[in-house]
Amino acid sequence: MKKANSSLSVSAVDGREIAFYGYPTGAARLIGALLVGFPIYTMTRLRGLALSPRALRRLGLVEALEREGLKITDMGDVKLQKLSKDSGPKKFRNPTHTAEATERIRRAALRVPEREFAIFLGGECSLVMGSLSGMKNRRRGRAGMLWMDAHGDFNSPQTTPSGFVGGMCLVLACGRGPPLSRETEEGRGPLLAEEAVVHLGSRALDRLEERAMKESEIALISAKELRKGGAADCGRRAAKLLSDRCDWCVLHIDLDVIDPREMPRRQLLGTERHLHRRCSPSGEEL
Repeated sequence: MKKANSSLSVSAVDGREIAFYGYPTGAARLIGALLVGFPIYTMTRLRGLALSPRALRRLGLVEALEREGLKITDMGDVKLQKLSKDSGPKKFRNPTHTAEATERIRRAALRVPEREFAIFLGGECSLVMGSLSGMKNRRRGRAGMLWMDAHGDFNSPQTTPSGFVGGMCLVLACGRGPPLSRETEEGRGPLLAEEAVVHLGSRALDRLEERAMKESEIALISAKELRKGGAADCGRRAAKLLSDRCDWCVLHIDLDVIDPREMPRRQLLGTERHLHRRCSPSGEEL
């Protein structure tokens, strides 16, 4: 079952460490990025996740990025409504609250200039639905996603054990579920084509969720494969898949993808470096 943790999203990603990307050699070097916080949570028992953007800043995210030579413009947090009582179907909790938060995130993402790199900080991975929807309106071509997460986030209302939207957000982005709102879907079909998604680092998939992922067109690179093949080979594989299937991409990092006992932080960094060499990320989500 999906555990709730803070996630980071660098725009167009759980654990206790922050991973930073490396700049590609021989490519245009990023010099600036917008930082925006989205204190989203979609179940009352998880309201503490709203503190995640603030916590990531206090842990030194901005300073660490600036030490890498990236000038950060911190836009603060977008105000989202609070959830005081759970409601809705047991297999899809708090749909109205989630739709409202998604729409506010979408509007904020729309304000990111077309060629600007952005870093979105969130409490839940569910921030991706609004952020990706907004960014698709600011960028041309096919969107891609490198989804780095210990969990699949690919349950549906039919397979979810909890009704937690944060454990269904990738499946919703791929169009396998109820639309959150007309504004988010915009009549254009799924936010993401399954073939343009690479899921990296999984080690805690629900049984039915794992079956659905293997039957989909998503490329799966598990934590076991990453340990066995190494960051370089897995990074090249992910970059090749994305460069062939999308025109721009989002790096979505749920910090629980980092297991200090199994996968050293440097492996995650190596994977991101290879992606930057081969693709043109528009941002990241944490």
